[in-house]
Amino acid sequence: KFVLIGFLDNVNNSSFNKIIKNKNIIFYKIQVEKGPSFSDFKNFFHILKLVKKYSPYLIHGHGAKGGLYARLLKFFSKSKIYYTAHGGSLHPRFNFLLNTLFIYIEKILLHLTDCVILESKYSLNLFNYHFPRFKGKYFLNYNAVRIKESFKNDHNINKSKIKLCAFGLLTKTKNHQLLLHAIKNSKYSDNIYLDIYGSGAEKSNLLKLAKSLKLKNIRILKPIINVQAKMLSYDLLIQPSLFESFGYVLVEAMSIKLPVIASNVGGMKEIVGEDNGLLFNPLN
Repeated sequence: KFVLIGFLDNVNNSSFNKIIKNKNIIFYKIQVEKGPSFSDFKNFFHILKLVKKYSPYLIHGHGAKGGLYARLLKFFSKSKIYYTAHGGSLHPRFNFLLNTLFIYIEKILLHLTDCVILESKYSLNLFNYHFPRFKGKYFLNYNAVRIKESFKNDHNINKSKIKLCAFGLLTKTKNHQLLLHAIKNSKYSDNIYLDIYGSGAEKSNLLKLAKSLKLKNIRILKPIINVQAKMLSYDLLIQPSLFESFGYVLVEAMSIKLPVIASNVGGMKEIVGEDNGLLFNPLN
């Protein structure tokens, strides 16, 4: 049996529904907030009940919040604890005080961890740097996507209407404001159409910036699940992030042969090379 516990924005996703129809997979949905929340206590005790019910051999937590839940369960279970680091405490995204605090917390949680899975060499190197004395197992496991042969993509860019897309949370770290300035400075600015799929605190600021730069062809759209199918409508994918531990959306784009342009940071340098895309300085 495989017990899957998680939060999905849209459980009507056809691929997901096919997975949970498997009689050996049991799915429980929980509401997960991005930051610390009182709901974390409710989620943890709900998961604890499930652990007591199923007595799993192995518990896997993905990302910072899932990793926290999984590793605290070590106090109540004899299960093996696996943790996939997805950004999280490894990466210097905050100020010095917060970064130091998160590294210290991670050192404590590692005592409750049997195995750590890293999604890029960039993350693996940071892990070795911060936690050289970790006695458990750890290894690199790149994220992957399913190649869909039904997706046919013939890219003939029409310079009179250049269609760009970007996907991700609307945060300062995703650096979409740089993309808007770059479009403004382009000689093709009047012919560039940009759709950003995402939600977050920076939405209103990005719309204000687009208006102040007099960019009329900018849209911010709701996040979607079937990303690859939507990508077929565009000429280029742009990922201007200041930080990415991997860059999953780049792999999704490449799987349908959509050209990519990405910032030269983190794990994205392991995905994009001279033969399959362009990299740029995220501050330029």
